[in-house]
Amino acid sequence: MPTSAPVRGFFTYPWDLTDAPVEATLTTMRDSYACNAVALAGSYHSATLLTPRGLRSYVVERPDAAAMFHPDLAAYPPEGPWPVVDTATADADILRRAADACARLGMQFNVWLVVLHSSALGRAHPDLTCHNIMEDAYSFSLCPSQARVRAYAVGLVRDVCHQVQPHTVLLESATFMPALHGGHHDISLLAMNPVLQWLLTLCFCPACVARAEAAGVDVVGAADDTRAMLRGLMNDGTAGVAGVGAEVLGSTLVERPRLAAYSQVRIATVMSLLAEMRVAAAEGGARLEVIPNTGVRPIARSWALGVHLADLRAVADGAMVLGYYAEPREVITELNQYQLLAGDLPFSLALNVGHALSPTRAGLVARAVVGTQAGARGVFYYNWGLLSEERLSWVRAANEAVVAASQP
Repeated sequence: MPTSAPVRGFFTYPWDLTDAPVEATLTTMRDSYACNAVALAGSYHSATLLTPRGLRSYVVERPDAAAMFHPDLAAYPPEGPWPVVDTATADADILRRAADACARLGMQFNVWLVVLHSSALGRAHPDLTCHNIMEDAYSFSLCPSQARVRAYAVGLVRDVCHQVQPHTVLLESATFMPALHGGHHDISLLAMNPVLQWLLTLCFCPACVARAEAAGVDVVGAADDTRAMLRGLMNDGTAGVAGVGAEVLGSTLVERPRLAAYSQVRIATVMSLLAEMRVAAAEGGARLEVIPNTGVRPIARSWALGVHLADLRAVADGAMVLGYYAEPREVITELNQYQLLAGDLPFSLALNVGHALSPTRAGLVARAVVGTQAGARGVFYYNWGLLSEERLSWVRAANEAVVAASQP
């Protein structure tokens, strides 16, 4: 039985705090929906969003990945990349106003950063993006092997900590990104199985190649293996694309040792970057929490993006487990996998309250309780501005159940 209730809050976009006084909205979260925390986006990727409670519009287009504050450029590489700024929220100083309001209301203030997933910066700096084996550039994905990208990522954490002093910095996409991730009109007539996705995700940019060569990896052999497997997987008639599952992805690391070695360098690259970002957060007085598997499921496949769960405790203060499943038993399985691999590293649980993953109120309540019973330090709901009034009431029910489940 948990000894205290986890903190409870909404993932929130700063632009959803502009139609009413910031403190009034946070007070509503606290008093009407039993929340005592918020995870406010400090940087976010491009998106088109349906906002059912919108006062000014129902469909919001965010065409560029952007930071929600005015950056101190001294924190970033002199030659860039520098954050693109969402001037409306930055000029309104939403992050600072939210931090001050949380302090007055007794709420935990957390900043949620989307780090390397930035089409705006990728288009401006194509040489800093991930490149697959065919040298196709992924404009949506800055490469964590690149020195300037690493300096940008560390600077982003340092900058936001200096400006608004969050309790916790939550990192999303501080890793390699999946090749096809549901971006703008992604089109594929092939079944995107786990092996095909991973092979297309492998970055062979000059920085990744140099890191692998320095580690003694047979990069030419790894590249040959990647090309050969992709040729097979692209041909339905010989490989049976739709039938290739996660078990083949795991066996690839045994059957193709050169790819396994290349993967280990990717892991070392990401883990060392997370370590640098944790130092920056700690210098700013903040915890660092990591979403280890943005875009892939289950959490046991975090390694495919460069995260080694067993070593995460050395580079982070906690993890955010994405409980983006409809059934409580699926969330239990995800948490069991996390705790098996990451041990007792503290974790928070994210729950999607949208129609597809929360078909019933009782199911959302059950999933929140499951996380509480497993020892979550926080339960966060996606997303304040995207939910209907009815769904918001479900969050209150879930939070009341979380508190009740925490009683001795």
